[in-house]
Amino acid sequence: MIEARTLQGFSDYLPKQMYLRRYLMDTWRRTFELFGYGELDTPSIEYEDILLGKIGEEEKLIYRFTDNGDRKVALRYDQTVPLARAVVQHQNDLKFPFKRYQIAKVWRADSPRKGRKREFYQCDADIVGSISSVSDAEIITVVASGMYALGLQDFVINLNHRGILTAMMASWNIPKELQLEAFRAIDKFDKVGVDGVKKELQERGIPEESHRVILELLQWSERDAEKTLNWLEERFGGSGEAQNGINDLRSIIQLATASGVQANNIFVNLNLVRGLDYYTGMVFEVTLPVFGRTSFAGGGRYDRLANAFSDRDLPGVGVGVGLETLYELFQEHPIIYPKIAPEVLLVVFTNEFLPQVTSIAAELRAIGKRAMVYPGGAEKIGKQMKYANDLEFPYVLILGPDEAKEGKIQLKNMQTGESQTIKLTDLVSKMSVL
Repeated sequence: MIEARTLQGFSDYLPKQMYLRRYLMDTWRRTFELFGYGELDTPSIEYEDILLGKIGEEEKLIYRFTDNGDRKVALRYDQTVPLARAVVQHQNDLKFPFKRYQIAKVWRADSPRKGRKREFYQCDADIVGSISSVSDAEIITVVASGMYALGLQDFVINLNHRGILTAMMASWNIPKELQLEAFRAIDKFDKVGVDGVKKELQERGIPEESHRVILELLQWSERDAEKTLNWLEERFGGSGEAQNGINDLRSIIQLATASGVQANNIFVNLNLVRGLDYYTGMVFEVTLPVFGRTSFAGGGRYDRLANAFSDRDLPGVGVGVGLETLYELFQEHPIIYPKIAPEVLLVVFTNEFLPQVTSIAAELRAIGKRAMVYPGGAEKIGKQMKYANDLEFPYVLILGPDEAKEGKIQLKNMQTGESQTIKLTDLVSKMSVL
């Protein structure tokens, strides 16, 4: 016999777990659609060369293999690179700026840990074909709106800008060819801490005289965004690249707060890098204090990614929401959410009544009630009631011989234990308000 098992980093999700996962996905879907994003679906597998050379050293985490047709293919690592490929391939059929969302699985051959699996869902939204800070601010607003819709208020949108980071590197005399290596070292801060970043800087050949200022930057804690931007202007405003980044962030924050994002949810975090090589402007990550440094969402501006597939400039900005980290949060903390579960179980008192019972269930489904006829047939009533209790049905309907003669049915509230007998002709109107 073959042992029933799953690969490490991959999971089965049973119906009770899927209620929460479905709620999270549906919340993000509604949020994206409120802002006018249309849904896009791309293949799970791409040609290997589509994905390679776009995400830097994280490329080693891409699942790659040769298929039965001797083609070199790979599972998608994220949804941004496939998006870039899709908009170039279908550019004549799209209207730009193009706004899309996608909720789908991605795969990474990473070491599994809390909140990080090898197969997981991302909920992405992107705007392609716009260089305006209006689009950057909207992406920030979209992710904030989704968090608010989930009932989460105490989150932090950590903002930074690649132009500011590049100016910092130049001012610290880090050669241009090593700046990307410095970015990658800083980006590991959440995983390895200060000592780990120091070791990374040494191993990547970053000049020793730059280590102190970089390590100081990792401790940045000023929460007033305008104070941080003013400090940056004083320190790096002489750099055109830095000043453009500062102006960008100031405009993005102004537009996002005008759109309903609370100022206390925004933090200009100077140690935020985002390690993917394709970012060119604003970068951000969303964290929750109760979960430490774990990121729930992240993204930024990528103005050159589509250039890998076309000479046409198709600048973009987007966000990827990590469903798994939100799922872990809702499981571990007492956050109230609606459970999309069956609402009423119809007990099968006797097989003689099955046609009538199934007809009643159909009437309830017609008004939108999630109704189930006990699937085991006319088993003991106690067993059927336990089934309803174990699956947390809020209501049970019982059509017994006495009720059937009188044209009535018994309705039991499983939470209070109260029962009442209702005329069958009144059942639909009664259930419609429960």
